[in-house]
Amino acid sequence: MSGSRVKPIAAAYEAVLSQLDDGRTDALPQLLAAVAAQPKQYDSMYAYCLSTRVPSLRFDDLAPHDAAFVDGLVAAGSFDIALVRAPRAKAPAKHTTDCLAWQERNAIEAREWAARPVAKAVPQDVAAPWGYDPDHFDYAGGATFRKPRDPEDGFCTGDTSADDMQSGPDDDDGYDVEWPDDPYNEFGLTDNDTYGGAHRGYDDDDDGWDGDVSDTDNDGGDDTVRCYCHEAPATQTRRRISAVQLHASSVAVPVAVTDALLGRAVGRWITTRSLQQLHSAILVFWPTRHRPRFLGFEAAMRALHSGDTLGWPSIDDLALGVFDMFQLTDGYRTTEADATAMSSYLVQSSSSSSLPGRFLPDAFTLDKQASRTRGLHWLRDVIAKFGWLSVRDSIVTLCSSSSPDDGLYRLAHAMHFARRLLLESVVPAHEAEVVADLASTPGVCCRCS
Repeated sequence: MSGSRVKPIAAAYEAVLSQLDDGRTDALPQLLAAVAAQPKQYDSMYAYCLSTRVPSLRFDDLAPHDAAFVDGLVAAGSFDIALVRAPRAKAPAKHTTDCLAWQERNAIEAREWAARPVAKAVPQDVAAPWGYDPDHFDYAGGATFRKPRDPEDGFCTGDTSADDMQSGPDDDDGYDVEWPDDPYNEFGLTDNDTYGGAHRGYDDDDDGWDGDVSDTDNDGGDDTVRCYCHEAPATQTRRRISAVQLHASSVAVPVAVTDALLGRAVGRWITTRSLQQLHSAILVFWPTRHRPRFLGFEAAMRALHSGDTLGWPSIDDLALGVFDMFQLTDGYRTTEADATAMSSYLVQSSSSSSLPGRFLPDAFTLDKQASRTRGLHWLRDVIAKFGWLSVRDSIVTLCSSSSPDDGLYRLAHAMHFARRLLLESVVPAHEAEVVADLASTPGVCCRCS
């Protein structure tokens, strides 16, 4: 959903920048006003990279090219404009605390291993002791692995042809004179022979893995390495606002909105220049109806109930700005509870008869039964307070938007909704005009008669 809304806005700003780069600034106000009029924009704020380095937050220091863009925003009359400082945040640590501690332990062990005492090797020109081959003598561990030059010496480890590994046919010393092929029964054991009987206590009754811990991966490294931080996706740090200077045309922006900008990301970049070596102030702007987004939905609702217009001429303008928050935005995603809160405000606190019709597409949906029921009760109260004409066009549009092409299931929902609206939600004083309007709705309400 958000991607489908971002693409038209990005294309519109590309047209604006092309006009600006070509020096054609006469059409900038019209193009920018058309962009600002697009409803339900996903991005709340836009950032423009200045053509020259401007260290100060002064609009008088802007280059003519950038000043022409600011003049276009001011002439459009639909934007709030500001110069901000937004330094790049420090990249997060690549390794975790446990990973760093593990690396420190490995470094200490490596230093200890490098400093271990090493036995002195016997030179090649010096005869080895006892006539043994130096290649088969473990000098570091002592004389523990000795192999004679000649098997006739009588003690050759690992050689079955040695005298001590053979027995003659007349040797009757109480031992089996036949040397078994598998003396330790290494490959002849079975589960019953090994773990049965008196060895029940050694039964492997757990579900754990009893395999080896050899290197089974394909990295060619040691399995003791438990650092996978290099495999984590690289996180790009976003520039966050640390100082704000509003344009003279945006003096109506309240302090609460300005304070809410601090610490916020600069938003979507609108530029054709590289941002790698950006050491300058940044020009940010946003449609005026996006002011409630910076405060959040709850704070915006409190402003509605208290009568704070957030710099607009009337409270209805603030309500329209809150309407624009519904559906998915870059900072907040409204819920059913938010729709219920706004619906209650329009019936109980608002005196405008045009606002309920503007909010009706976001008040409920025909796809969910609970939402349809809530919408019927709300429309009953709206019609009783403001009359049928206040929501007539919106209801007719809602019912006629469901056609057989959308599927019979959705069409049935629209037909059932129109029938219940006519029978349950309309007061007798408006019954005649409601029947006339719904009867003229093509494709749906004519089936309800």
